[in-house]
Amino acid sequence: MIVEMCRVRILGRAADRTTVVRALQDFEAVQLAAPDARLERRDLDDKEEREAKLLRRALDEIEAALRALGPEAPSSGRVPSGTTNPTPIGRPADIAGLARLGRRVRRTLDALDARIAAAEDERALLSKYRALFATFGPILVRQRDWPDVTAYQLLLDRSASVDRLRDALAATVGATFELHGRRLPGGDLAVLVLLPQSRAPRVERALADAHVHELPIPTGYGAETLADAMPRMLARLDELPAEIAALERERARICEAEWSEVVRAQAGLLDRLAAIEAARLTATTEHAFVMEGWVPARARARLEDHLHRKVHRSIAVEVVPRDGWLEEAPVAIENPRALRPFELLLRPLPLPRYGSIDPTPVIAVFFPLFFGLMLGDVGYGAVLLAAGAGLGARAPGQSTRRAVSIIACVCAVAAILFGLAFGELFGDLGHRLFGLRPLVLDRGAHVNAMLAVTVAIGVAHVVLGLVLGAISARDVRHAAARAISAVMVLLTAGALLGLAGVLPHVVVLPATVALAVGAAALVVTSGLAGPVELVSTLGNVLSYARLMALGTASVTVALVANHFAGAGGTFLGILAAILLHLVNFVLGVFSPTIHALRLHYVELFGKFFEPGGRRFRPFGHFASSGH
Repeated sequence: MIVEMCRVRILGRAADRTTVVRALQDFEAVQLAAPDARLERRDLDDKEEREAKLLRRALDEIEAALRALGPEAPSSGRVPSGTTNPTPIGRPADIAGLARLGRRVRRTLDALDARIAAAEDERALLSKYRALFATFGPILVRQRDWPDVTAYQLLLDRSASVDRLRDALAATVGATFELHGRRLPGGDLAVLVLLPQSRAPRVERALADAHVHELPIPTGYGAETLADAMPRMLARLDELPAEIAALERERARICEAEWSEVVRAQAGLLDRLAAIEAARLTATTEHAFVMEGWVPARARARLEDHLHRKVHRSIAVEVVPRDGWLEEAPVAIENPRALRPFELLLRPLPLPRYGSIDPTPVIAVFFPLFFGLMLGDVGYGAVLLAAGAGLGARAPGQSTRRAVSIIACVCAVAAILFGLAFGELFGDLGHRLFGLRPLVLDRGAHVNAMLAVTVAIGVAHVVLGLVLGAISARDVRHAAARAISAVMVLLTAGALLGLAGVLPHVVVLPATVALAVGAAALVVTSGLAGPVELVSTLGNVLSYARLMALGTASVTVALVANHFAGAGGTFLGILAAILLHLVNFVLGVFSPTIHALRLHYVELFGKFFEPGGRRFRPFGHFASSGH
C-alpha cells in the first residue's frame, strides 16, 4: 500500500536551526524539500563551507581506505546494517583525525599489497627458472667447463618455433652455435643457445630486433651462471609460499582490526556532511528559519512532539495544504508482512505515482492463482514446494532469496490445490497408482469448460483493473470512462452467455441496448478513442485463454511421459518418463511464471497502474538507515 504523506513546514528561531536539523536526522522519517519558492533559501556561511570541504577531503581518504580494505567495503552512502554507530564529530580536529585514519590504513595496506605483488612476481619468475633448469640442467652444469662459451636462456610463448629461431641464428652467425628447445607442460617453449663469446654481440642484436628477450639471472643471487645460482633460487622458491601466506594473514588481520572503525568513520563523515548540506534547504532571516519536508501522515504528531522534546516548544510544525504538493509527493510502499515478498515481482516496474494504487495486493492474490491454474498438478506442486522450502531454509529474513522462496511455496500450494481439483499427480500417474479422481473436472477431457473458466477469470481480472482505474483516476471524466468500460465488459460477457444458452436468451436484447448506450457514453467521456480502447480491452480478455492452453499442454506432456513408463515397464521407458517429467516440470515452472506476469503487466496494469513515483528518502543517519 502507498503510505499517506503530508508536507510539513517547520518554523523556529534562527538560533535553533542547527539543533532542529540534528533532531530531524535523529527522527529519520522526514524527507527534506526546498521551501516555498517565495522564500529566500539560505546558503552556507564561510565556517560551514570550510567544514564541508574538510569533510569531503576526509571522506575521500576514508573511501580510499575502504577500497583498499577490499570488495566487501561499502560504496559511498551505503553502510551495512548491523554496523556500530557513526563516529561522532564535534570539532575540525575530529575530521582531521579521521582523514589521518584513512591515510594510515590505505598506506599500510598499499605497502602490504606491494610486498605481496613483488613476492608473487618473484615466485612466477623463479618457477620459470626451475622449469628451464629442469630441462637443461645437465648442459648448464657443464657450462662451467667452457669459459669461452656464452649461454642464452630464453622462454618463448607457445606460438614460437624452434626451427624458425635456428634459421634466424644461422643467418646471423653461421653454424657456430648450439640450440636446444623443449616444450614445457604449460605450452611455453624453453630454449638454450650456446655460442662462442665472440659471436655474442651479433646474437644479442638479432634477438633484440626480433623482440626476443633473454631470461636474465635475477639480481641478488651473486652468480655468473644459472647453474651456480639455481640452488639458492630453488631454496628461495620453497620459502616464498610461506612468506606470501604470512603477508596475506597480516593483511587479513589489519582488515579485521580496522574495517569497523573505517566504516564508522565513513558513516560519521556522511552524517555530518548531510547535516550541513541540509542547511541549504532552509530559508532563514535574522531571527527565524523555515524548513519543509514530507513525513508519513501517521508520524506527523510524533514529529512535533520529538522537536518539542529535543529542541524547544516554540518550534512550530504546520501542515502545508494538500493541493500545493500532491504531484510532488514521494512514494513509500508499506504492505502487510504476508504481501511483502510479492513486491519482488514489481521491481521491474517504476514506482506508482503518489495518489494512485499500489498493485502489490492484486498480484499477491492473482499471481499464485494463475500459476496454480496453469501448473495444476499435485506432484509438480510438491516438488516445487520442497525446492522453495529448501531455497529459503537459511535465507536472511528480508533477502531476495527469501522472497523468491515464499512466492515459490505459495505458488506450489496453489498448484497442489488445483492438482486435487483436476485429479492430477504427475499427470494420470495418481489415478493409475492410487485411483486419484478429479474433485472438480478433468481439464484434459473438458477443454471447452476450461476455456470458459479461464475467460471468465479474464473478465473478472480486467473488470477489477477497470474498477481500480476508476477509483484512482485524476478526474471525473477518466473515472467515468473506466467505470463505463467495466460495465460494458460485463454486458458483453452477459450477451455472449445468453447467445450461448448459458444464460436465458432474454438477457441478450437488454444487454445489447445497454452496450449501445454505453458506447455513446464512452464517446462523450473519452471521444472516439473510448470505443477503440474498449475493443482492445475485450481482446485483453481473450489473452487469458493462455491459462487453459498452457495447462492443457502440461498435462499432455505428463500423459506422454507416463505412457513411456507404462510401455512394457522397461528401464529405457522409465528413464524417458523421468526425463520428460523433469523437462515438463522446468517448463511448468518458468512458462506459468512468465505468462502470469505478462497477464498482470500488460492486460491488467494498463487499466489502473500509473507510474511516475519518486521514492521516499528520509533524512537520517547512514549507519542505521543505510540511505
